[in-house]
Amino acid sequence: MKKYAGLLLVVLLLATLGACTRREEQSAEQRTDAAAGEARQEAREGAAATEQAGREAGREAEKTGEGIGQKAEDLGREAKQEAKELGREASAAVGGAREGVEKEKAAEGASVYKANCATCHGADAAGKTAMKAPALKGTDEAAIRKVIADHPQHARFKKLTDDQIKAVSDYLRSL
Repeated sequence: MKKYAGLLLVVLLLATLGACTRREEQSAEQRTDAAAGEARQEAREGAAATEQAGREAGREAEKTGEGIGQKAEDLGREAKQEAKELGREASAAVGGAREGVEKEKAAEGASVYKANCATCHGADAAGKTAMKAPALKGTDEAAIRKVIADHPQHARFKKLTDDQIKAVSDYLRSL
């Protein structure tokens, strides 16, 4: 009875750890998406305001007859171009943040893989021919689910959560 209590405690700790990790991933993705949206919105607003100011300056210059309307329009176009560049930089920053989240998921997947799959398929997922265990490098989530569902020797892995299977798939594609 005591050995089952220890096992139950380990299972509960692992479940709690998985829930915390999922909440942290979701929170990081939400913060990244929010920051990207704000950066894009600011870039759009800045471009619109600058372009409007350039048009207004151009109209005023034409009214006064000083002929500097073209110069003001040129400045407006330059400002719009700069705003576009800022938008591209913001998008690149979002891409970098998403890449960081994907690396975290792949690291979690590596842990799940090593605990459940490495014994038969090898630490590097290259497979073990002596065990008739194929290479898994690059395997996608759908294939992993199919193997777990269709092969009796993988029945014990039905306990893996959807997030764990996705993490393993992310890890295998990162190899």
